[in-house]
Amino acid sequence: MSQRARAFVEYWISEFLHPDAYEDEESFPESLANANECIRSAARRGIPRDEIEEEFQDLTALMAQMHQQIVDAELRRTFRRPM
Repeated sequence: MSQRARAFVEYWISEFLHPDAYEDEESFPESLANANECIRSAARRGIPRDEIEEEFQDLTALMAQMHQQIVDAELRRTFRRPM
């Protein structure tokens, strides 16, 4: 288990994952793009792709899950506000 890879991906998600709408649940294009960009960013910081993939077997699925959680939370906040 790579704590360095886990910490980097968690940081990347908190800083760079800011979806504004639901995405296609069949192909997850935004999540795939985010996973690829996260891997590229990790490589620039000396964390190789295989280290990320060892820690997160399906980074695209993680990105999709986090994407949905962020959008759901924003919708809950929006609809709880008084009009």
